[in-house]
Amino acid sequence: MSRVVVCAVVSGIMFGCAPAGSGAGTGSPSGPTRILPTVGATEIQIAEDGPIVRVVASSPEQVWNALPTVYQSVGITGATADPAARVYGNRRLLARGRLGGQQLSRYLNCGRTSAGYPAADVYRIQLSVTTLVRPAASGRSEVQTEVTASGKSTEGTSTDPVRCASTGALEARIARLLGSDGPSQ
Repeated sequence: MSRVVVCAVVSGIMFGCAPAGSGAGTGSPSGPTRILPTVGATEIQIAEDGPIVRVVASSPEQVWNALPTVYQSVGITGATADPAARVYGNRRLLARGRLGGQQLSRYLNCGRTSAGYPAADVYRIQLSVTTLVRPAASGRSEVQTEVTASGKSTEGTSTDPVRCASTGALEARIARLLGSDGPSQ
């Protein structure tokens, strides 16, 4: 699935923009899009692709039992579990710069700072990362991971948060650690 972030410069001043096609894939958005205002004279257009779904060769029970270890290995702590719905994750994770040893810009595109740095690497980021486990054919599992985030500058005066788009890399890493066979068909 592709996640595309495109900036439209309203006043002709280019700051806070991210390159088109950054992330897990390239191309145009496959679904509806929305345009979000940001600080300054930019707008960010985010494709609303939703969660990334992968098939895992293990049973739902095995995948469910592995999730706490997988989440810890990618740097997500404080996760909560809903065993009845088989949803695991942390909806209020705060991070700055890195997550599980990786720069946040590997996982998120929040645009760029006025100095040209990836905002995900310097802003205070609030993430929601959740994984839903469902049965799939032949005793396998379908793993649906969704990452949403917003970032806020820690410099200067108070500013509104900017919405960040997932690159798909965190969802793919979680699926890979769970033994993913690849994207769901």
